Amino acid sequence: MFHITKEILKIQNTHFFKNMGHANFTDQSIVFIKNIESAFIYPQESDFKNIYHQVKWLPTSLSETDPFYTMTQKPPESIIILRKQITQALMQSIRTVDPQLFKYDQYDFQYAAKNALCFAFRQALIEKYYGLGQHWEKITELYYLGHWVIGYKTDQYIVI
Repeated sequence: MFHITKEILKIQNTHFFKNMGHANFTDQSIVFIKNIESAFIYPQESDFKNIYHQVKWLPTSLSETDPFYTMTQKPPESIIILRKQITQALMQSIRTVDPQLFKYDQYDFQYAAKNALCFAFRQALIEKYYGLGQHWEKITELYYLGHWVIGYKTDQYIVI
């Protein structure tokens, strides 16, 4: 079951992206990438535990389609309202995140990271509402730990 007040409070008390570059977990399903440069600019197979060419990138725009679930119906208005509330809480929470975290040389990934965060939380709500599984729940847990989840391969998640 989803409790909007509890979720918004958790969002407000989280410092998103604060642990980018810090491997603070032992979960074998997590492939940790140390920084933006290693993830996007000069990726190496070894950094991705030899799965780089099999990685599916997660959406970085709210208009992209969900890579895990195919939705054939529009969500009810009540869910759309909850999604807006979640997105507003997230945007408020990440307003003060240092944009330098997402920059390398002339490349700037801050909007991709912020949009990916919002997409994940919106889809987690849909996932819970329809009882679809736990892909987005796992991804949002990683965001709550302060990481940016950039991709996946079957049962592995790629995080910075």
